[in-house]
Amino acid sequence: MNQECPQNFLDYLSFFLIITYSLTFWFSTAIGNISLYSLSILYLYHILKNKNKILIEPKIQKLILVSVIYLFVNCIYSSTILNFQFYKQVNYSIRFIQIFLFIITGYYIYLHKEKINIFLLFSLIGILIGLILNQNWNEWNLFLKGIRSGSLKWSYWTMGLYSATGLFCILFIDITKFFKKRISYFIFKIIFIIAFFQFLIVSQNRSTWIATLICLILLLSITTIDFQNKLNKKRYIFFILTTLIISSIFVSINKKSIENRKIIILQKQQHLTIPGSFKERIIMTTFGIKKWLQHPLLGWGIGTNANKKLASPSDFIILENSHLHSNYIEMLVRTGIIGFSLFLYLNLYIFYGFIQQWKKGKVEDYLFLIILSVVILTTITSLSDFRLFHRDFRFYYIFFWGIMYAYLLDDRHKKSLFSS
Repeated sequence: MNQECPQNFLDYLSFFLIITYSLTFWFSTAIGNISLYSLSILYLYHILKNKNKILIEPKIQKLILVSVIYLFVNCIYSSTILNFQFYKQVNYSIRFIQIFLFIITGYYIYLHKEKINIFLLFSLIGILIGLILNQNWNEWNLFLKGIRSGSLKWSYWTMGLYSATGLFCILFIDITKFFKKRISYFIFKIIFIIAFFQFLIVSQNRSTWIATLICLILLLSITTIDFQNKLNKKRYIFFILTTLIISSIFVSINKKSIENRKIIILQKQQHLTIPGSFKERIIMTTFGIKKWLQHPLLGWGIGTNANKKLASPSDFIILENSHLHSNYIEMLVRTGIIGFSLFLYLNLYIFYGFIQQWKKGKVEDYLFLIILSVVILTTITSLSDFRLFHRDFRFYYIFFWGIMYAYLLDDRHKKSLFSS
């Protein structure tokens, strides 16, 4: 009895912390960090208590270890060979390494896997709270006219990604058991779909608009897949079509906003001294590739900002921007092809493993579709912005990659490590 009480308490505690993280990381850095680091302390306790039990998927463990060692080498290389500040390189390495905390959220999600729809439901609520709290409602008229007022507490990329993620989560999440009447279930979903889509338009983030459209078309095209549950398939097709109809209506309603945004972009491109954002990205991508090729293997250092440290006075477009507007180019420039390949392989290994678990019937269809949407959104939007060191992307990655990682843990991990 004395042994069961601590076990039950720690079970409830880890469940509460995952719920807290799922709900709050979207809008509160402080609460998100507290819940995440509390889980980390709990995880460390289990490592010390259960030395003979595996707490991490073996291959992921090796990949993370190799990545951490490589980042340390990268710091030394950039500070000694290239004369960049060592403490700054180490600081950025620590910030980047924090995304590996997905193994902790993933482990506790695994232990409470039957409650994963609850975690996602709290995340939906958290996204909506975050979208509401991070608006400047006094300037919504400017956003609706297609003008970026600069008053958002988030970046436009973050608002767009979070809105699109909320849209696809509400599309596929299985929460029928929380509603006594089917009509209430449909009304709840449609209200959230409308809210997320309107926030997506207001974000004025074109890369997320494109990613969302591609995602909708792609997901609608795979309806020929033989899903595990035919009723889920019918419901899934219904909400996809409903979203397309709602999106058409809202694009029509916000037509002026979208057209004004297009006009503003074209006017900027026609300006003699300031190229448009598309031209800027071509210039920055070309610059980034050029700098990467100068140090292709190890890069310039994970803490080296190419725009500030590697640009010459004549590169005024580069100097006017704070980063290269691409996760891929930034990783190549900062960590070289070795660091880029390690991170890419880690992500592909986790995603591929998740797909294999779905094929085996161990992942429910609704969760597969949500994660597939998240991967498509992050893959496409990473082409246009650099957020790897920012808490918004780090928290996002830790949560969703944690879900994928949870399904990589096989049955030998099934017994809770809370037991003695």
